[in-house]
Amino acid sequence: LLVDQEAGYVATVPPTVDVEDDTLNDKIKDTLGDNFNLRLNQMVVDAANAGVAWLHYWIDENGQFRYGIVPPDQVVPIYSSDLDRKLLALRRTYKQLDPKTGKFFKVHEYWTDKDVTVFKSEMADYSDLSLYDDRFTLYDVMTGDETGTGAVLEHKLGRIPFIAFPKNKYQRPDLLKYKGLIDVYDNVY
Repeated sequence: LLVDQEAGYVATVPPTVDVEDDTLNDKIKDTLGDNFNLRLNQMVVDAANAGVAWLHYWIDENGQFRYGIVPPDQVVPIYSSDLDRKLLALRRTYKQLDPKTGKFFKVHEYWTDKDVTVFKSEMADYSDLSLYDDRFTLYDVMTGDETGTGAVLEHKLGRIPFIAFPKNKYQRPDLLKYKGLIDVYDNVY
């Protein structure tokens, strides 16, 4: 209930972005899209439940900026060990259905500031981890001809295309504050 109230309060009306240029303001609004407040609501809920929400952005095949909310349980950030805690890499793991066999397998994306490498595995202990070779279709830049498939894609964004939205400075979920009280109420009741 508290999470729903917080999300409703924060994200019912999307924030106004004003860069003092009406043309640019309209471009920003068009880029964020009509569902921006719904996505913002989902980020508030994810941050409250998991301690941090994750947004992934990319440029699609038409050159259009796109973004989406990634479930927090799919993301494992890898930070530097110094005090800056710079994001060095990120692993995203999710299930995918193999249409040939009808079975699920796990896809593991390893993101850096230059590229993404994709692996797949079917075993729970990852003993069969291998490159997901047919994940990306590769093209010859000069001719435009398809040259095969691969597991590595250079994204040319210059940074890891994921943005963390922490709930608080400790990245802790709301439940930790209330869990003890809830348990006491349950035991007394």
